[in-house]
Amino acid sequence: MKKCCFFAVVLLLAGTAWADPPQEVHRYVAQVLRRSTYVFSATVVHQHDTTVAATPANAQTMVVHVTHEFIKPDHLPSYAGKDITVEIRPSLPLRKKAVFFTTGWLVGESIAVRELGHVTGYTDDDMAGIITKAEQLRDFSRLDDRIRLADSIVAGAVGQSAEFRTERRARSEHDPEWRKAGLQVQAVLKANAAHGPSAFLFPSSHDVAWIDAPRLKGGETGIFFLHWRKQLGEYVVETKQDIVDLKELETVKAEIKKLQRSKPQ
Repeated sequence: MKKCCFFAVVLLLAGTAWADPPQEVHRYVAQVLRRSTYVFSATVVHQHDTTVAATPANAQTMVVHVTHEFIKPDHLPSYAGKDITVEIRPSLPLRKKAVFFTTGWLVGESIAVRELGHVTGYTDDDMAGIITKAEQLRDFSRLDDRIRLADSIVAGAVGQSAEFRTERRARSEHDPEWRKAGLQVQAVLKANAAHGPSAFLFPSSHDVAWIDAPRLKGGETGIFFLHWRKQLGEYVVETKQDIVDLKELETVKAEIKKLQRSKPQ
């Protein structure tokens, strides 16, 4: 079981019914997971109701029946198979099943939690895999791992950017709102022979799914860890970890050389 503190927060983030590509689901889950202390799947059984006397029923409270727990503080008893209260915006319809990402609120004869986000349309087994991958994204920080995962690494400056739209689907609530920026390359540290980097996409959305996205402006410099996205036909940077200060150039070069020497011949 996950070991974490169970505490209340005041930030509430609206959930959504997901029908988006897995990449966006993983990104969304990775973000809400960072602040979640109790994650579970449940079915809505009562709207505008409560299971905790100290929590008055209102338009934002609903009673859900917990069917599976993914993450739970060690000191909290299991509520699987029981009804609990969730404060949620917006409301979900009766008998709707969702995976809820929540933080603590009140514990009494039952428990009341505050929702940070929710996802619908996935089985418990599928969501377990998504959460596992999201945890890996959350813990991703080592420089050598970042170098291995990047398709191309360049030092340079951001050029002017413009909105980038794809024709494959309409925008969703959690759309990254891609912008395409020119890239003034000063040095190529790791190359992808098939696709030379001269531009890249970055998310401009302020949605919770992209809370770690870099907010880039023309003229900003750095070392860019670029990831090729075949479905977009473009390189992308998705998190602040994809950009390193230029003062770390020699460190990054040395790490790349070390990894190249360690490759089997």
